[in-house]
Amino acid sequence: MDLKVRIEQLSDRQALGLLKQLSAALANMDGYETAWRPEIKEALKEALGAEPERTPASEGDIARMALALAAESPGAAQRIVVYMEDPQTRSFDAGATIGLIAAALVILQLRVNFKYHGSKVDVEIDKPTASESLIKPLVEKMLGYIPDGPFARK
Repeated sequence: MDLKVRIEQLSDRQALGLLKQLSAALANMDGYETAWRPEIKEALKEALGAEPERTPASEGDIARMALALAAESPGAAQRIVVYMEDPQTRSFDAGATIGLIAAALVILQLRVNFKYHGSKVDVEIDKPTASESLIKPLVEKMLGYIPDGPFARK
């Protein structure tokens, strides 16, 4: 079965747990940005022309979309398949230590780079790929999920 179809069929809990496992593994390997800071949020909005979705997405929607983006990267896709097929990780513990937006932000950085210039952040999207069509909708879901920062959601 196609990996994208398998990702779409994950329950919210499974998608969230798998995203957290994958992003935690990636974050441990490299220096990924994990803070949803105002300057990052504004840079993404400007670079992509993204606006928050009117109806906030569910955690599962954001997780599945981030996993679909990750599946465009061969190394991440391979990890997703391993996690899905390994009986010890198949439960996808949603209690992983990394939060949803931090996890999605790590996955986003598989295709997006943040360049810092003092308090200004520029966004560079890696070479155009099919995954470009996944980036903007993911950012819009993230913007709608926590529109005013990580502590605004009640």
